[in-house]
Amino acid sequence: MTMLEALHAAFETATADILFLPPDPAAAERIRQQYQVREDSLLGTILTQSGGIVFDRWLRLYGAGSLNFAARNEQLAPFHALVVAEDVCGGLFSLTEEGTLSYFSPDTLTWEDFPVTYPQFVQWCADRDRTALFYETFRSPEWVKDVAELTLDQGLSIMPPLWSKESAQGFSVRAVPIKEIFDLELELSKTLSS
Repeated sequence: MTMLEALHAAFETATADILFLPPDPAAAERIRQQYQVREDSLLGTILTQSGGIVFDRWLRLYGAGSLNFAARNEQLAPFHALVVAEDVCGGLFSLTEEGTLSYFSPDTLTWEDFPVTYPQFVQWCADRDRTALFYETFRSPEWVKDVAELTLDQGLSIMPPLWSKESAQGFSVRAVPIKEIFDLELELSKTLSS
């Protein structure tokens, strides 16, 4: 069984709704050349043999297609991290030198330890109960409706922002280009850290 077949088999028992996007061969070749990924690893398989993977329309793993790993990392270069996934609120998941993940959190505007390996992270994404607990304060009661019409280039702008004290009292959301969310987060995180 190939790594890709094993991945599809594992997703059959997942509790999250999973959208496996088709790969773009040219994008896959660019990733192979530019990043020297091992295709016998789970990361290499997802990066080169998928166009990305979407979990519950909320979490997005990058691949070689609509959720293009190379293009997204060029866009996110100012964050100084190798980003492998995003969420619709502007949260980013990156690989660390230790082989675990780090999470850029929209509620703190800082990188936080997310002490799991990439294969563990993929399992976590596929588990709706575990992600629901993690995102409990990020989601409105209508979150399923909020994300239903989002395109892969959109995210949820949350007002008041998650990093504000006022958001704990409730917030509203609207669809905006995800790039706008990333740009604002980067600008605010630089301001807060200086």
